[in-house]
Amino acid sequence: MEAIFNFFRSAVWKLGRRYGYLLARHRQAMPVRLLATTSECYLNSFKNRSYDSHHNGEDRVQSLLPLKKGDVVFDVGANVGKYIKRFLNRHPGVVFHAFEIDPDNISKFLAMHGNNRDVRLHKFGLGEKAGEFTAHAREGGSQTTSLYDFGMGDKTFVIRCETGEEFCRREGIDRVSFMKIDTEGHDLRVLKGFGEMLRPENIECIQFEYNEISVTARVWLAEFYELLQSRGYALGKVYPRHVEFTPYDVRLEDHRASNYLAVGKASLLQERLAGGYVWKEF
Repeated sequence: MEAIFNFFRSAVWKLGRRYGYLLARHRQAMPVRLLATTSECYLNSFKNRSYDSHHNGEDRVQSLLPLKKGDVVFDVGANVGKYIKRFLNRHPGVVFHAFEIDPDNISKFLAMHGNNRDVRLHKFGLGEKAGEFTAHAREGGSQTTSLYDFGMGDKTFVIRCETGEEFCRREGIDRVSFMKIDTEGHDLRVLKGFGEMLRPENIECIQFEYNEISVTARVWLAEFYELLQSRGYALGKVYPRHVEFTPYDVRLEDHRASNYLAVGKASLLQERLAGGYVWKEF
């Protein structure tokens, strides 16, 4: 089967190199435009450009984490707390530290989790440096609150950030079992703020986003790979039935909405999350 696939892949590339210019020549023609739209939709689906956690693999990752009561979990960019609610249904008894900067989201978060002693809300963000910064969001609460203005917000406000390293030192936290980061372009800087703590023996598993907002934030996927691999992590993109752990390739820089995982290289958790997937050349 693999040989047949490679044969057809080679044939398609040869046809594209020989006759592909015809598509560019006629790109204003309706059939060609419809083909382009269809192809883009196909690629978005094939590359798992999805925010639906029930189907994009996020829920699968949650279910496979080997967590026990009392384990520490971070949710950086917790929004209104829906992710935590689903997580606690699978792993009751873990201790959540949630970080959220949008006042409208915070009020909704407290309505959902305010009586849960295992969920501790921190009304500030994490970043590479401590200080005050301007955030952008929509009135009434937003899923895209960001420190970067990418045209999706109609209000601005000043927020406070701490570094993850200083926060953990102050709180006496020396091990985080799982950390989810969803900070709309700020994820790399959140990671850098953990300093020397950013190692698999201290932070076992990390989920972060890489998407279109990374363009506004001037962040490349290569920077995540460079930072995390140097600290002993393997990186993989989350798919519905597996996590595709791969070496870095420039073709991964497509800025399509994606969740990535970082776990200890050659760890049992990596094997478990990979779901039997074996990486092959592109």
